[in-house]
Amino acid sequence: MRALETGWILHKDYWNQGYAGLACRLVLPVARAHEMKVLLITNDHANKASRRVCEKLGARLVRTARLPEWHDLYKDGRRFSNIFEWRFD
Repeated sequence: MRALETGWILHKDYWNQGYAGLACRLVLPVARAHEMKVLLITNDHANKASRRVCEKLGARLVRTARLPEWHDLYKDGRRFSNIFEWRFD
């Protein structure tokens, strides 16, 4: 199984209006339809806005992980990623 990485980009005019959290909540019916009870969410450890989105969802920070050199995000200049666990059972 391969992890699917997605993300969101919002135009600055729409920041701080809850759209990223809303987008995450829209995933719940699909996850539940597949009998999932936990989702892992990763984000750049320096992205405070994405961290706040996860915290508002009630996701728990599991750890900050060092990215391996072969990873595309590492090649883009990132070195660490937060891993959040979002339970919704």
